[in-house]
Amino acid sequence: MTAAGWGARSGAALREQCCANPKPVPQIDYWLQRISGPIGVVVLTISICVVSSHWLYPSVRSDFDATVGVVLEYVQVSAAGIGLTFLVITNCTDPGTVRRDDAPAALEDHENGSHRDRPRGLVREVDGTDGAKISYRWCDTCMLWRPPRASHCSMACCGRCYERFDHHCPWVGTCVARCNHRFFAAFLLAVGTAGSCVTVALGLYMSTFDFKPSQFTEWIILLPLLCCCSGCCFGMLGCAGLGGLVTLAFDAPTTKEKLTAPRTTRTRNPSRCPEWLTASTKTIRDNCDDTYCAPCHVRQIHPERDERAAADDFELQVADEHGSF
Repeated sequence: MTAAGWGARSGAALREQCCANPKPVPQIDYWLQRISGPIGVVVLTISICVVSSHWLYPSVRSDFDATVGVVLEYVQVSAAGIGLTFLVITNCTDPGTVRRDDAPAALEDHENGSHRDRPRGLVREVDGTDGAKISYRWCDTCMLWRPPRASHCSMACCGRCYERFDHHCPWVGTCVARCNHRFFAAFLLAVGTAGSCVTVALGLYMSTFDFKPSQFTEWIILLPLLCCCSGCCFGMLGCAGLGGLVTLAFDAPTTKEKLTAPRTTRTRNPSRCPEWLTASTKTIRDNCDDTYCAPCHVRQIHPERDERAAADDFELQVADEHGSF
């Protein structure tokens, strides 16, 4: 039997075996990680809005100023609604899955043997359109070449390589990467704005107190502490969202790049310069087009077969094309 015939026969046999015994996906883990965080955010946001509308804002309207109380309540409810909308959009948008077909053909040298023999983290360089070298790194889980600044998420609800990977956020139930980072930043900004209204309302309500010894109760002690805590938490969320929207235009390093970047500076050791410093020299307009105008696709439900099955399909494709396995 020729090599081509043997390769086709082996590929057909392995295809039959893989399709007959697909590895099941842990659907329970997937859905728990995908929706538990967003559900908690929705319940907490609605609870704060309901409690504020029934207790805090009526006190502000009666003891401080009616107009101010109405405006704060309106802003909080509107910002909370916008924030929950962006939460759903962030969760349902594909973060920026790296596709196997997007890799340059020059990366494949069609060597004999299995592609599983490639070590994790194998780096190969190709020439970019501007003549600069672009480094691609091999992912032995997804069985593909991922571009600079891309990374793999091993969580059950993701399990893919994503472009411009920032971090995995359990509160939104997905990874934050190139295609949904703008929605995530808008979600933080809206939720931070809604929570800041509560902080302002608490401060205005406490300003009406005379703080006489006869008024010192548990609430008098608890309200300033609650005001400080809410101000710190929601203020940080709002600043993080606003900072995220601004830094996207300047192609700033992602959260993972900040955590994994070498301690040495570029002047001390240029060979260990982080990818975000050498990946490109794009302008602010290019960065805006790449982030604010990134493709927006609905995230697919977790496939019935996991990464191992997808890798098997890739092996079969190579076997059929080159006549060897």
